[in-house]
Amino acid sequence: MQPSKARHEASAGRILVGYLVSVTIGTAVFVFSAMLSKVTDFESATNNSTGLKAAHFSIMLMLMFVLSWIFAVGVTALPCAALSWIARTFKIRTWLFYLLAGVAIGVLAVLAYVEFFNSFHWYTDPPDEKNTTWLQGLLGVGRFLVPAGAAAGMFFWWVAGQYHRLTDTSSFQVASDWKRSKPYCYFLSTGDLETDVQIPDSTVSSWPASA
Repeated sequence: MQPSKARHEASAGRILVGYLVSVTIGTAVFVFSAMLSKVTDFESATNNSTGLKAAHFSIMLMLMFVLSWIFAVGVTALPCAALSWIARTFKIRTWLFYLLAGVAIGVLAVLAYVEFFNSFHWYTDPPDEKNTTWLQGLLGVGRFLVPAGAAAGMFFWWVAGQYHRLTDTSSFQVASDWKRSKPYCYFLSTGDLETDVQIPDSTVSSWPASA
């Protein structure tokens, strides 16, 4: 039996699922908040019917979601992997860490957004058009990206981050050895795994009274 390996693989799977869920939720928050802020002005200069406008709006919403999700994965994959490694190494479970990490990732997404569009605005904008500054980006698209990052961070904590625990994996081997020694059964709780193990009465007698 190798419980430590199984627990590690399960934790890695939970982290991957948490990342994908958080990116999806963050993208949804960004897209819906950005699109809804312009819903009253959408195709306002056209004579299209309300139904046609709604259809065009839905198509734009789905297209923006797909493109934004791809952009989010490309921008956040490495930073999120680094933050996840830090959280797992130091067993960080507090929601505040993940909230602040999400905000930081949101700011990073704003900077990536600004640099991405500044890189080719000369091709689509007038020659005298100036680059968008990072501050302008934070006050503009940052209104949507930073809250989206915060939401993503909280969802990652809910799915994976809160399950980081200090677990002494060597205790599993100790429990296995005890189980084969004497038929004296006690209840042992280790981390988030609870199991019945066989513990020698000589060992039990040496425990503190509070144990």
